Amino acid sequence: MLKFKKLNLVFAILLLSFSVIAQKKLQLGSTAPDFSGFNQKGKTINLYSELKDGPVVLLFYRGNWSEDCMNFLIKVQDSLDEIGQKQASVIAVTPEGLKGMEKTISKTKAKFKLVTDHDAEIMKLYDVEHKADHHFINQLKIKGTDLKELNETNGTYLPVPALFVIGKNKKINYVFFEADYSKRPNISDFIDLIQTSMSSGFKKK
Repeated sequence: MLKFKKLNLVFAILLLSFSVIAQKKLQLGSTAPDFSGFNQKGKTINLYSELKDGPVVLLFYRGNWSEDCMNFLIKVQDSLDEIGQKQASVIAVTPEGLKGMEKTISKTKAKFKLVTDHDAEIMKLYDVEHKADHHFINQLKIKGTDLKELNETNGTYLPVPALFVIGKNKKINYVFFEADYSKRPNISDFIDLIQTSMSSGFKKK
């Protein structure tokens, strides 16, 4: 039975990988698409407005139910002082609604901006969206998470784990885009990305 479950998990990851490979990543040096969305306090956050104050680390996370996402957000929070010293800020975009974001804050103590992605518009702009399959949705339900309810207007859309470092000039200086949802950039690299962004260099995973 354990072997069968492992095979199912591997098969699910492969399916996700094939769908992600077909997606076209934003290129290094290209202009980051502008967007606006509501944060955890109901305030409108606009990317280009945030860039006036310094570089932005834009990341996408799936939801408070994802242990991988929560662990990474905790690491980002732990590094927030260093990020601020580089005059940079963090925006974390998620498909979950306000209730979900409140749970995320409770779990991670995040003090950076969380933005709910209405109708998956931001995910689509950055080409990181995919639809969860029925098997995955049912597995979440068994564990007590109703994805459609949690995501509100986003249905079953989820983002591919992705991170972009965007310079004040609106150019993308770093892209992390990974089909394997369990992988994230190293936190040490994350700090280097901001240094690269401020010096207008380019890096890729």
